[in-house]
Amino acid sequence: SKQLEIQSLIWQNDLDILHLQECQIDESSFQNCGFVTSNFNVIVNNSPDNSGYGTASLIRSDIDFSDVHKDDQGRVIIFNAAGCTWGNTYLPSGNNRGPAGAPGNNPRNLRENYSAAIIPQLMCRRLEQGAAGGDFNCVISAIDCTKFFQNKVSPSLRKLVSAFNWYDSYRSLHPSKPVL
Repeated sequence: SKQLEIQSLIWQNDLDILHLQECQIDESSFQNCGFVTSNFNVIVNNSPDNSGYGTASLIRSDIDFSDVHKDDQGRVIIFNAAGCTWGNTYLPSGNNRGPAGAPGNNPRNLRENYSAAIIPQLMCRRLEQGAAGGDFNCVISAIDCTKFFQNKVSPSLRKLVSAFNWYDSYRSLHPSKPVL
């Protein structure tokens, strides 16, 4: 049923590219969705442990894509298509410290590592124009969270956004609308 919902979303909104997170896609995922299988290519980056937090990007089949780069944990896909670089990201969520003796593996540190090292490395062949989307599971501005900004802010994501001259399209449209 989820695949049929995705197919309906694509069809109703005439989408060319769709990014998915928290998914586990395989060859049979869209077998009952003739529109998707006939009209879209799928880039898959599943989590290595099949936990379901993988990413996937659906690209209309008449759009050429190239320079596909992925991380090895199923969390990031970067590719070039239609004269742009596209990014699909699903960073770890939460703030817990992780297992004793492994403070570097807590979700916050993992998010910081993705923003400071992994994503910039994957974007080595980026084009001048592009769009990055997904779920970063952190914020760079206090207006984007309801409480506990200090726990949710990512200094590394702030630097990444600044270094690549990214801007938040939602904030461009709604500069002062608070998060509900």
